[in-house]
Amino acid sequence: PLSGLATQTSTTSRITFPITQYALTPKRVHIHAYTRTRTVGIMSVNEVKLQIAPMTLEVRGTGAPTNRTFAIGNEDHTLGNSLRHVLVNNAKVGFAGYSVPHPSEPVVHIRVQTHKGSDVTALDALQEACETLVSQCQVVLDKLEQEVPEIKTDRAELAEKLRLMDEEQEEDEDEEGEGMEVIEEDGDGDVAGRRGNAM
Repeated sequence: PLSGLATQTSTTSRITFPITQYALTPKRVHIHAYTRTRTVGIMSVNEVKLQIAPMTLEVRGTGAPTNRTFAIGNEDHTLGNSLRHVLVNNAKVGFAGYSVPHPSEPVVHIRVQTHKGSDVTALDALQEACETLVSQCQVVLDKLEQEVPEIKTDRAELAEKLRLMDEEQEEDEDEEGEGMEVIEEDGDGDVAGRRGNAM
Protein backbone atom coordinates (compact mmCIF):
# COMPACT_ATOMS: atom_id res chain seq x y z
CA PRO A 1 0.00 0.00 0.00
CA LEU A 2 2.19 2.81 -1.27
CA SER A 3 0.96 6.29 -2.09
CA GLY A 4 2.45 9.74 -2.00
CA LEU A 5 1.57 13.35 -2.55
CA ALA A 6 3.74 16.42 -2.90
CA THR A 7 2.46 19.94 -2.57
CA GLN A 8 3.84 23.00 -4.30
CA THR A 9 2.06 25.66 -2.30
CA SER A 10 1.86 26.88 1.26
CA THR A 11 -1.93 26.50 1.24
CA THR A 12 -1.80 22.73 1.19
CA SER A 13 -4.79 20.65 2.14
CA ARG A 14 -3.10 17.32 2.79
CA ILE A 15 -0.75 16.00 5.42
CA THR A 16 1.66 13.26 4.43
CA PHE A 17 3.24 10.95 7.01
CA PRO A 18 6.29 9.08 5.67
CA ILE A 19 7.44 6.07 7.65
CA THR A 20 10.34 3.97 6.46
CA GLN A 21 11.13 0.60 7.95
CA TYR A 22 14.35 -1.28 7.32
CA ALA A 23 14.52 -5.06 7.53
CA LEU A 24 18.17 -6.02 7.32
CA THR A 25 19.41 -9.55 6.72
CA PRO A 26 23.03 -10.69 6.23
CA LYS A 27 22.94 -10.44 2.42
CA ARG A 28 19.85 -8.37 1.66
CA VAL A 29 18.53 -4.94 2.50
CA HIS A 30 14.75 -4.74 2.41
CA ILE A 31 13.39 -1.22 2.52
CA HIS A 32 9.67 -0.78 2.97
CA ALA A 33 8.37 2.75 2.60
CA TYR A 34 4.83 3.55 3.59
CA THR A 35 3.39 6.98 3.03
CA ARG A 36 -0.08 7.73 4.27
CA THR A 37 -2.04 10.75 3.15
CA ARG A 38 -4.93 12.23 5.06
CA THR A 39 -7.26 14.86 3.60
CA VAL A 40 -7.57 17.88 5.86
CA GLY A 41 -9.58 20.36 3.82
CA ILE A 42 -10.00 21.67 0.29
CA MET A 43 -7.46 20.43 -2.24
CA SER A 44 -5.03 22.95 -3.65
CA VAL A 45 -4.98 23.45 -7.42
CA ASN A 46 -1.17 23.16 -7.34
CA GLU A 47 -1.19 19.74 -5.70
CA VAL A 48 0.60 17.08 -7.73
CA LYS A 49 0.26 13.34 -7.27
CA LEU A 50 3.58 11.56 -7.53
CA GLN A 51 4.02 8.28 -9.34
CA ILE A 52 4.66 5.10 -7.42
CA ALA A 53 8.08 3.62 -8.15
CA PRO A 54 8.01 0.30 -10.03
CA MET A 55 10.47 -1.22 -7.54
CA THR A 56 11.40 -0.98 -3.87
CA LEU A 57 15.11 -1.79 -4.20
CA GLU A 58 17.12 -2.59 -7.29
CA VAL A 59 20.85 -3.37 -7.30
CA ARG A 60 22.64 -2.18 -10.43
CA GLY A 61 26.16 -2.85 -11.60
CA THR A 62 28.37 -5.73 -12.61
CA GLY A 63 31.91 -6.70 -11.87
CA ALA A 64 33.51 -6.53 -8.47
CA PRO A 65 30.97 -6.56 -5.62
CA THR A 66 32.72 -3.52 -4.12
CA ASN A 67 31.01 -1.21 -6.68
CA ARG A 68 27.23 -0.99 -6.92
CA THR A 69 24.43 1.47 -7.49
CA PHE A 70 21.27 0.95 -5.47
CA ALA A 71 18.00 2.34 -6.87
CA ILE A 72 15.59 2.81 -3.97
CA GLY A 73 11.96 3.43 -4.89
CA ASN A 74 9.55 5.85 -3.21
CA GLU A 75 12.39 7.80 -1.58
CA ASP A 76 14.00 11.16 -2.28
CA HIS A 77 16.81 13.49 -1.15
CA THR A 78 15.99 12.93 2.53
CA LEU A 79 17.07 9.30 2.56
CA GLY A 80 19.67 9.71 -0.19
CA ASN A 81 21.62 12.47 1.52
CA SER A 82 21.34 10.85 4.95
CA LEU A 83 22.72 7.54 3.70
CA ARG A 84 25.44 9.31 1.71
CA HIS A 85 26.54 11.17 4.84
CA VAL A 86 26.73 7.97 6.91
CA LEU A 87 28.57 6.14 4.10
CA VAL A 88 31.27 8.79 3.59
CA ASN A 89 32.04 8.68 7.32
CA ASN A 90 32.75 4.94 7.05
CA ALA A 91 36.49 4.23 6.70
CA LYS A 92 35.74 1.14 4.58
CA VAL A 93 34.00 3.22 1.89
CA GLY A 94 36.07 4.92 -0.81
CA PHE A 95 33.20 6.76 -2.51
CA ALA A 96 29.53 7.34 -1.80
CA GLY A 97 27.13 9.59 -3.65
CA TYR A 98 23.47 9.85 -4.50
CA SER A 99 21.25 11.33 -7.17
CA VAL A 100 17.58 11.74 -7.92
CA PRO A 101 17.41 11.20 -11.70
CA HIS A 102 14.23 13.24 -12.19
CA PRO A 103 12.08 15.18 -9.71
CA SER A 104 8.86 13.54 -10.91
CA GLU A 105 10.21 10.01 -10.39
CA PRO A 106 10.21 8.81 -6.76
CA VAL A 107 13.56 7.03 -7.04
CA VAL A 108 16.93 7.80 -5.48
CA HIS A 109 20.18 6.24 -6.75
CA ILE A 110 22.91 5.62 -4.20
CA ARG A 111 26.38 4.78 -5.52
CA VAL A 112 28.71 2.93 -3.14
CA GLN A 113 32.34 1.96 -3.76
CA THR A 114 34.38 0.28 -1.07
CA HIS A 115 38.17 0.14 -1.21
CA LYS A 116 39.65 -2.26 -3.78
CA GLY A 117 40.77 -5.54 -2.30
CA SER A 118 38.46 -5.02 0.65
CA ASP A 119 36.40 -7.91 1.95
CA VAL A 120 33.51 -5.47 2.50
CA THR A 121 31.05 -5.36 -0.39
CA ALA A 122 28.99 -2.35 -1.41
CA LEU A 123 25.87 -4.14 -0.14
CA ASP A 124 27.53 -4.74 3.25
CA ALA A 125 28.45 -1.05 3.45
CA LEU A 126 24.89 0.04 2.58
CA GLN A 127 23.43 -2.39 5.12
CA GLU A 128 25.75 -1.04 7.82
CA ALA A 129 24.82 2.54 6.86
CA CYS A 130 21.10 1.71 7.13
CA GLU A 131 21.61 0.19 10.57
CA THR A 132 23.63 3.22 11.69
CA LEU A 133 21.01 5.65 10.36
CA VAL A 134 18.18 3.79 12.09
CA SER A 135 20.06 3.80 15.41
CA GLN A 136 20.89 7.53 15.04
CA CYS A 137 17.23 8.33 14.40
CA GLN A 138 16.22 6.26 17.42
CA VAL A 139 18.68 8.15 19.66
CA VAL A 140 17.26 11.49 18.50
CA LEU A 141 13.68 10.29 18.98
CA ASP A 142 14.41 8.89 22.45
CA LYS A 143 16.08 12.13 23.51
CA LEU A 144 13.18 14.17 22.14
CA GLU A 145 10.62 12.01 23.94
CA GLN A 146 12.64 12.33 27.14
CA GLU A 147 12.70 16.14 26.92
CA VAL A 148 9.13 16.56 25.71
CA PRO A 149 6.85 13.80 27.10
CA GLU A 150 3.93 14.92 24.90
CA ILE A 151 5.86 13.64 21.87
CA LYS A 152 5.54 10.06 23.10
CA THR A 153 1.75 10.43 23.40
CA ASP A 154 1.53 12.05 19.97
CA ARG A 155 3.65 9.27 18.48
CA ALA A 156 1.36 6.58 19.91
CA GLU A 157 -1.74 8.40 18.63
CA LEU A 158 -0.18 8.78 15.17
CA ALA A 159 0.73 5.08 15.07
CA GLU A 160 -2.88 4.17 15.91
CA LYS A 161 -4.26 6.53 13.24
CA LEU A 162 -1.89 5.08 10.64
CA ARG A 163 -2.94 1.55 11.60
CA LEU A 164 -6.62 2.46 11.17
CA MET A 165 -5.91 4.19 7.84
CA ASP A 166 -4.04 1.11 6.64
CA GLU A 167 -7.01 -1.12 7.55
CA GLU A 168 -9.40 1.22 5.74
CA GLN A 169 -7.18 1.27 2.66
CA GLU A 170 -6.99 -2.54 2.60
CA GLU A 171 -10.80 -2.75 2.88
CA ASP A 172 -11.18 -0.24 0.02
CA GLU A 173 -8.76 -2.22 -2.15
CA ASP A 174 -10.67 -5.43 -1.43
CA GLU A 175 -13.97 -3.77 -2.37
CA GLU A 176 -12.51 -2.32 -5.59
CA GLY A 177 -11.22 -5.73 -6.68
CA GLU A 178 -14.62 -7.43 -6.34
CA GLY A 179 -16.35 -5.58 -9.18
CA MET A 180 -13.56 -5.61 -11.74
CA GLU A 181 -14.03 -7.19 -15.16
CA VAL A 182 -11.70 -10.07 -15.99
CA ILE A 183 -10.74 -10.49 -19.66
CA GLU A 184 -9.86 -14.00 -20.78
CA GLU A 185 -8.59 -15.17 -24.13
CA ASP A 186 -9.38 -18.65 -25.34
CA GLY A 187 -7.09 -20.71 -27.55
CA ASP A 188 -8.56 -19.27 -30.81
CA GLY A 189 -7.70 -15.68 -29.92
CA ASP A 190 -11.31 -14.81 -29.01
CA VAL A 191 -11.71 -12.60 -25.98
CA ALA A 192 -14.40 -13.38 -23.42
CA GLY A 193 -15.13 -11.11 -20.47
CA ARG A 194 -16.75 -11.96 -17.19
CA ARG A 195 -17.54 -10.03 -14.04
CA GLY A 196 -16.21 -11.20 -10.74
CA ASN A 197 -13.14 -11.20 -8.57
CA ALA A 198 -9.94 -9.93 -10.14
CA MET A 199 -6.98 -12.28 -10.22
